[in-house]
Amino acid sequence: MHPNLTPDLALADRLFAALRARGFDGVGITRPAYGPGEQAAHDLCRAEAEALGLEIATDPAGNLLMTLPGTDRAAPRLLLGSHLDSVAQGGEFDGAAGVLAGLAVLGGLVRAGFAPRADITVLAIRAEEAGAWFPTSYPGSRAALGRLPEEALAVPRLDTGRSLAAHMREAGFDPDAVRAGAHLLPPEGIAAYLELHIEQGPVLDSQEIPLGIVTGIPGSRRLRAGRVLALLWARCCRLSWARSAR
Repeated sequence: MHPNLTPDLALADRLFAALRARGFDGVGITRPAYGPGEQAAHDLCRAEAEALGLEIATDPAGNLLMTLPGTDRAAPRLLLGSHLDSVAQGGEFDGAAGVLAGLAVLGGLVRAGFAPRADITVLAIRAEEAGAWFPTSYPGSRAALGRLPEEALAVPRLDTGRSLAAHMREAGFDPDAVRAGAHLLPPEGIAAYLELHIEQGPVLDSQEIPLGIVTGIPGSRRLRAGRVLALLWARCCRLSWARSAR
């Protein structure tokens, strides 16, 4: 029987304050993907992981893995985490909450001297807000699994015009290895992935519910160019008017 284990909330508070100090732009938080702000956030989390004595690894795309070893190193690991980049003038909890919550959990386990059965890894993912910077979806996550398509590396960042590969290389990472599919997280080695995230909507907040468990995620389709045709709407309106005039 294990005692009730609690996360290190003071660690999370301290890291949130440090991230805000590094990323506040006067309105919100701005940490461009593969930019200095994102790198500063990764450096901050790496330093905390080192202080906790965690195992640290970085994959070719720059995703940061911070691991508390389990007693069975061959068992599939539990992943906790999220991203540390942000949209321009974004919120301080978007993405960062998932990473810092994971570190707070591992901090609590280390403080209690508790060794889990399987490895628990906090994953700080690169460029998950890529739509705000690179017009491609989830390059960090896909690269973490060795599934980033080659053409994504040629996509230019919207504010610089330079490719994703160029930004990766400038940050010290290896887009050639990413192109070849090199990665540190084979799917068969992952037991589960858990991400704490802010609610991107009003439901929990308006009903004063502190926590919700996501049971489904809708997909999205984004069109680079679109045309709205009003013909069907006009026909519906004419039919409605005709019925009301009877």
